[in-house]
Amino acid sequence: MAYLNQAAVIFASLVCFFDLGSARFVAGKCKKPTAVHVNEDNFGGQWFEQKKYDTLREVGDICNFIQVSLVENKSGKQLKLNRTGYDNNKDSYRSKTQYAKHPNETQGAFIFDVGLLNYMTRKNPNFYVIHLEDKFAITYSCVKSGVLKFEQVWILSRDQLPRRRSREMKRLEKIKSDLGINLPLYDERQRYCHPVEIAIDPIKILGDFWEKVYKAESKCAFPC
Repeated sequence: MAYLNQAAVIFASLVCFFDLGSARFVAGKCKKPTAVHVNEDNFGGQWFEQKKYDTLREVGDICNFIQVSLVENKSGKQLKLNRTGYDNNKDSYRSKTQYAKHPNETQGAFIFDVGLLNYMTRKNPNFYVIHLEDKFAITYSCVKSGVLKFEQVWILSRDQLPRRRSREMKRLEKIKSDLGINLPLYDERQRYCHPVEIAIDPIKILGDFWEKVYKAESKCAFPC
């Protein structure tokens, strides 16, 4: 009975955190690939998703891109990742901002808080930058829940429509496989995208507002 109760709690947490309609449950262990060195200069900024394997919840169907920042706040050094994509069902962009701990500044290995599943993964990285170039990057992430795992792989580019895309994707897929990640990738559509200015993340807007307020108050001479 205790085992069934535990399983029910885990399943309920999955329902809350993941879109089970699109998620694919895969049994097995998460890989622990070698992460490359990252900093704000070589990894920060905007990246466009070119190919991916994604068992987790999507922000949109097409034209997905991410904005990366390496920041420092009360919780220490963190990765700030804002992911935006176009949702065909709602005919609009959706955006989601998440923070991940950066326990080792010399490696691109991060720990995202995954809600009720966090107790299973809070000590180990679950998001890795496994390859990084000036114009391309490859990332791998994996969240474990019991015997199930939820994986993501992204091939990212600085340019929305990179030159010699087909050739570059073949080269990067080979690099991915050589690094031990053998998941099949599918193409992300980046042509004929709507203007990104309509992408709005109210949580990000509110967070940025309070961050400005906090910085302003911290500079006040006592009493403010």
